[in-house]
Parts: sequence; structure tokens; C-alpha cells
Amino acid sequence: MAGPRSDRSVWSGPENIGSCRVLFPGYGGTSDDYCGKGCQSGPCTAASDGGNNCVLVADVVADAFLSGTSDQAASRCAGEGFYTASAFLEALNSYSEFGTVGSVDDSKREIVAFIAHVTHETRPLVLVGSFSQLISSQNCDSEPDLCCSQWGHCGTSDDCCGKGCQSGPCTAASDGGNNGVSVADVVTDAFLSGTSDQAASSCAGKGFYTASAFLEALNSYSEFGTVGSVDDSKREIAAFIAHVTHETGHLCYIEEIDGPSKDYCDESNTQYPCVPGKGPLQISWNFNYGPAGESIGFDGLNEPETVATDNVISFKTALWFWMNNCHDLIISGQGFGATIRAVNGQLESDGANPDAVSARVEYYTEYCDQLGLDLRC
Repeated sequence: MAGPRSDRSVWSGPENIGSCRVLFPGYGGTSDDYCGKGCQSGPCTAASDGGNNCVLVADVVADAFLSGTSDQAASRCAGEGFYTASAFLEALNSYSEFGTVGSVDDSKREIVAFIAHVTHETRPLVLVGSFSQLISSQNCDSEPDLCCSQWGHCGTSDDCCGKGCQSGPCTAASDGGNNGVSVADVVTDAFLSGTSDQAASSCAGKGFYTASAFLEALNSYSEFGTVGSVDDSKREIAAFIAHVTHETGHLCYIEEIDGPSKDYCDESNTQYPCVPGKGPLQISWNFNYGPAGESIGFDGLNEPETVATDNVISFKTALWFWMNNCHDLIISGQGFGATIRAVNGQLESDGANPDAVSARVEYYTEYCDQLGLDLRC
């Protein structure tokens, strides 16, 4: 039988002093459904099963507590004045079980864990909005004594001047951020021609995959081929070009053969369209084109074909994928095999498609030989 419950009354405000307000708004009552887990106010009984241990999160996450973190960031950070205790506590009103379930130590652990992740993600408490917003919010060029970090904020700390530093007195070279290798001296027109000359003269990639387009794209990815030892740099260049050679058929294909007939769509990711492979690494899948477009600055959502018509953006897309998925693997010594897994996943891992794997390895070995590296590369 459907109908109103006898112990339920419509919540009308503070006058219902004897009733509990349930997590789902609109009703008050006195049963366990209302006064137990999820009870927001009134004579809640959730404490009996660990729902309220009397910890006041407001006494812990105070302005002074957050300032101890934000004070470690540059004074002009975008997050200053944005991540406030009052904003946090107002948001917390909608999540009454945060920091109040279990023992007092459990609550403290939860608060510590949450703030630790926030500190790391905001480095510390500085990031607001997208990367482009950060760039516009701080003009490091007007402050020559400050570093512009990979996140777009200015300062003199290791977070700003270390790995990923874009401009200013960067110190990344001290830990291998710039080893003196000139990628432009390696990836020349003659170097790429040695690959493209093996493809048919009628290939669409002729005149598209040029050294000048690659090097222009490379300006946005300064750590490619410059991190670690000189041999590490050569290995990275060899690995990248080996994958490009395999994916494009010796710089022949701009778009994947029969790509439109294949399913490159994660249906659970509806933000971006389903896109077949394009460009030097034949980047596919909707969850790649959206973020790539946002990072590089083209409309990957509505115009993914830009990767097949603009050769600089085409190389930028390949480098974006590489730097996010393969760069750390190859310079950390995990080997070329780890990059195969990153590029093509289970399609060429754990014994799958051995012919394709062998072809990639063969190309890699050839490029290593050209660059004067032994087979350990």
C-alpha cells in the first residue's frame, strides 16, 4: 500500500523541534530513517552507530589552519582568498558525515587525508580554473626575477623554478631538465626524409610531416629530448620516431586506414565525440581529443579534423600524448616496451599482436643505431 508514513511530517523549519531532519530534504520525523544515519539536525541518534562523534570540523579547518598551507605559495597566487575556511565550512553543511564518523582519531585522519590531497592538487592552494585562466591571471613576463611554473603561477620556489618551469630563472637544469641536447640537430628534414622516402610518392603525408612543423610544435614541450643524460634524450627521440614510423606507415598516413569504420568511442565519456586515429601517433578515442584540444588550443570537441589538416597541431597532439603517457617511462629506464603498452594498450601487450610489436621494436633499434646508441636503448 502506497501512502504517507504515519511518523513523517513535512519539514517546516525550526518549529519542529522534536523532529529530526532527514538527509533527503523536505521531511522530518522520529524514526531511525530520520534520526539515524544521514540525520542533519534535531535529536539525531546516529552517534550510537558512529554517525556523530562530536568532532567539530570547524574547530580544525580554520583560517589559521589553511593559512599554514597557503602561506607556502607565492603571494600573488590565484588561489589566495579563494580557498577560505568559511567557503569550506559552508560547503560542508551539505556533507554532515565528513569528519564525524568513527572515532575521534578516524575523523582527524579523514580531515588530514582530504587536506593533504587538496594541498598536492593545488600546489599548494594556488590553482583555480583552467591552465589558460592561470596564465591570464599572472603575467610572469613582467616579473623577470620570478619563474613561471608549469601551472602558470609565478614565484621562486622549486615548484615554480624546477621541473616544468616555462620562463624566468628556471633551475630545472640542475636536476636534468636541460642536458644541452638540441633536438633540432637530430630531427632534421634529412632525418625524416630517410623515413618518408620509404613510402610511396603519392602518400598524403608527403609534405605534411615536416621537420619545421615538428620543431614548431616542440616549442610547447621543452622537456622532450632534453631530460636525463644525452643517451636518454637520444632514446626518447628514437622511441617517439619509431612509434610515428609504425603508426603512419613511414610518414605516409595522416588519417587511419578504415578509421571511420572502427569504434573509437568510450560511451561513458559523452563530453567528447568518437574520433578515429589522426596525426603522427594516430591519436584516437574521444577521451584523448577533448583534453588534447583544451591543452593545445584547438577545438578538439567539434573540429578534431584539425589534427589532419594543420601539421603543427598534428605534431602538438602527438607530443601532448607522448609527454603525458610515455616521456617519464622512457627517461626513467623502463624501456621501449613500456611505451608500446602506453601507446596501444592491450592491443599489443602480453603477447597480443606480436608482429606489430616486432615492427615497432625493429624501427626503434634502427633509430638507435642511427643515433649511435647500443641495443641497451
